[in-house]
Amino acid sequence: MRRLTIGGFALVLVLATPSALAATKGRIVGRVLNATTGEPQPGVKVTLVGANEDGSDPMRRVAESDNRGRYAFEELETGPDRFYTLDARYAGGLFPGRAISLPADTERSPALKTTLRVWETTNVPDTILIRRDAIFAVPADEGIGIIESVTITNTSRLAYVGRGGPNSQASVGFALPNGAGNASVTILDSTYDVPEIVRTDFGFAATIAVPPGEMKLTFTYPLSGSGGSFDLSPTALYPILDLSVFAADPLRIESNRLEPTGEEHVGGRNYRIWATDEDIAAGDPVQLNAIAEADTGPLLLGAIAASLAVLIAVATWSLRRRRRFRARTPEREPAPDHLVDEIAALDLSYRAGEIGEEEWTRRRADLKRHLQKTRSPEPTR
Repeated sequence: MRRLTIGGFALVLVLATPSALAATKGRIVGRVLNATTGEPQPGVKVTLVGANEDGSDPMRRVAESDNRGRYAFEELETGPDRFYTLDARYAGGLFPGRAISLPADTERSPALKTTLRVWETTNVPDTILIRRDAIFAVPADEGIGIIESVTITNTSRLAYVGRGGPNSQASVGFALPNGAGNASVTILDSTYDVPEIVRTDFGFAATIAVPPGEMKLTFTYPLSGSGGSFDLSPTALYPILDLSVFAADPLRIESNRLEPTGEEHVGGRNYRIWATDEDIAAGDPVQLNAIAEADTGPLLLGAIAASLAVLIAVATWSLRRRRRFRARTPEREPAPDHLVDEIAALDLSYRAGEIGEEEWTRRRADLKRHLQKTRSPEPTR
């Protein structure tokens, strides 16, 4: 018996002694656990979707968890090229799982034991804040390519399902600038599997419930402009604690909220960085314009895609490193990264009702003063 972990699943794969005869059928069984209550959850709609790696031979089955939270799917095709996903729908939220497969190199039919986790849900948007939003702007053919990495924090103990009502697919939203138009959005990486996104008036939205804690989502889209100017201006859908723009040469940023903070060399390109020292409240517009300072040769979006892995890998490193260009580090003064984390943690405690408004206001003001001091520029020499 071997225990595996894949995505949100806890898996136990039961294997028999290998044989010359491969098992062609298997089963997926498991239970639904309510992570809010810690108890098995009955009455959950569990959907199994399967297909071959090339997309052929698709299938879909639905089961409902019994009074002990159990479900089962029998007579399933096995093999490394056959993939399945399990999704749970509960309390107005979609809780997806990662792709899994059933081994074929077993004498007996393999049984894959899984656990799907769901939460009680909320549609109150105040439970969501954006801990970090890092935007990479790269010159592209007839425009620029945008790569955006967002860290979302659900400050409640419930899963956020959006405010569109029980018949809405949209949950957490992401604003796109007007210049994006009807540009296609591609999800590059996510903490949780995002099987689908939906277009909205403000940009797009994920269709999954956002569990308590942090979720990271990285996506890309092309952006058109005029006369070498590209409008990146978003309207904040949720409070943003840390907004940064990494502009590849020869782009520069003009903004009413962000200031230049330094440079980084990433993946063979030089990026100039603009960031804000202050929180951005939900509903606030942020003026962001990328200006091409010189003519550039065309760069196809395919070339951008080839370097995405490098950009994503260094995004967090760059976010931490970039503060060195604007922060003094007097003795015994906390580093800016620590202060940002303390502010975020304080906000989480306040939103969770663990501290009162008076204490939150006082402590937050102190932390913001310290943060401003550590981020003051070095005097010109």
